[in-house]
Amino acid sequence: MMITVKGSRTFNCAADLLPNRRVKWNSGTATVIYAGVTDEAIGVTDGMPYNGRIAVIPINTSHGVAIEAADTIGVGVACYGAANGRVSVSNAGGAVLVGTNWAPGIVVNAFADVQLK
Repeated sequence: MMITVKGSRTFNCAADLLPNRRVKWNSGTATVIYAGVTDEAIGVTDGMPYNGRIAVIPINTSHGVAIEAADTIGVGVACYGAANGRVSVSNAGGAVLVGTNWAPGIVVNAFADVQLK
């Protein structure tokens, strides 16, 4: 059974994170930070930080979310984790499968029903 969370949640962030970036939990500082190539993200930033907090759309939402691309990604192409919370077409170095690009340009949709590996 999959639980769906609607809307965003706020988290502490130690740095000024940009919108539409994958983030992971950093238990050492109790904050969210950018997810890297091999990191499984907990969500995607939704806007800019305010007073050390940022809104995060959970990965398990029932719809696609916008994530900034590190390179040009064609429609229908699989997207993998990239540095600084972005996504890429490259799956080198054990990159985590994030989703499939369903729109042209630098923004992709990541779907909850795509199993993260």
